[in-house]
Amino acid sequence: MRRISFADLKQRLQTEEVNLVEVFSLEGVHDTREETDVNVPLETAGQQALEQFGKDEPIVVYGSQEQTLSCEKFAHRLGQLGFRQVFVYTGSKKEWDELGFPPR
Repeated sequence: MRRISFADLKQRLQTEEVNLVEVFSLEGVHDTREETDVNVPLETAGQQALEQFGKDEPIVVYGSQEQTLSCEKFAHRLGQLGFRQVFVYTGSKKEWDELGFPPR
């Protein structure tokens, strides 16, 4: 698992296909983003990732500031499942919105 900044993520989104995964808790409030490839509750995220992504595809995990630990846990779990290009977005969704969500 590696961390990725807004600037690096924006550049990657402009030059390659990147899977964006929003992680949230089933107990939490969830704000769906049209641009996000997958919105997954942490509780079922590993299985969904296995079904939807190839293990060599880049995956960027993000969530609200309150979900930072969940994002890191999920990214670590993806690594355990054999995914090779897993990144955790270092900012929060609020920061992402303030800076302008990267175009797809």
